[in-house]
Amino acid sequence: MSDQPFVYEVYINAAPEELWRAMTDGEYTKKVVGAREYRSEWKTGATIESWMENGNIDGRGKILKIEPPELLVYNWNDIHLGDELEPSVITYKIEKTDSENVVKLTVTHENLLGRNTEFWPIVISDIKSYMETGKSMFGQPGSNFG
Repeated sequence: MSDQPFVYEVYINAAPEELWRAMTDGEYTKKVVGAREYRSEWKTGATIESWMENGNIDGRGKILKIEPPELLVYNWNDIHLGDELEPSVITYKIEKTDSENVVKLTVTHENLLGRNTEFWPIVISDIKSYMETGKSMFGQPGSNFG
């Protein structure tokens, strides 16, 4: 764990709009690692929540900036872990590349205050796998890892 910002970049064979939908549409988000359904009105100031399959809220935050299909910034607390720290800030930046239907996804997690970031490479890799193959890396869509 570190208080340094976590930054991860990956190239994904997908159009920006397809990746955006996969990251913001609850029907898609629950098909990758952790099977979380993300719910929001997807506008600046709106609440964003992560719902687990058992009906409990996993985490909650507020959208700080949103520019579909290129930028999503929100603050976040992991409710299921009893996270009472100042919210962390998560940024998803989707950039077009010179290659048709290839985008660069940069995920930045800041204000960590000792929070764990070891899950990010698995989550981002599973998003990439889902976008490029239609399947989670962990078997059936919606499967958990552990």
